[in-house]
Amino acid sequence: MEEDATAALLRGASASLDRARDEALRTMDLSPKDFRAMRAMAGVKLSQREIGDAAGLDRTTMVALVDRLAERELAQRRRCRIDRRRYIVTLTRRGKSALGKAEKAIAAAEEEYFRPLDDISQSALRLALCTLTSAAEAGPQAPQSPLR
Repeated sequence: MEEDATAALLRGASASLDRARDEALRTMDLSPKDFRAMRAMAGVKLSQREIGDAAGLDRTTMVALVDRLAERELAQRRRCRIDRRRYIVTLTRRGKSALGKAEKAIAAAEEEYFRPLDDISQSALRLALCTLTSAAEAGPQAPQSPLR
């Protein structure tokens, strides 16, 4: 029962933090998907599909998303010189500025979210979450047989 309660608390904390981050983006007229795509294209020249893969977005979502960013002059789409079938999408100067402001807004939202915890508690929480994530990514450990 205790594990279920802990999992519920983690899900609840994650959801409320996501809401705080999403609200920070909404004030800038950006969606979480816009932000993920913009971060994926920051400083690199990628195709629409590569950006979608990096941001975890499907192809159909990417077309509309890039159209929206291009209409707002946050991104530009150009034909690839090597493969004319592909489009390379990059952030414009305005898009880079918007991304920087969005990153600061998210950092401020996260700082406000974690404000009830003192620095030691925040560090302990991060350490515990890193430990759990690392253990989960490592997968189940094979039982070790005793030496004979």
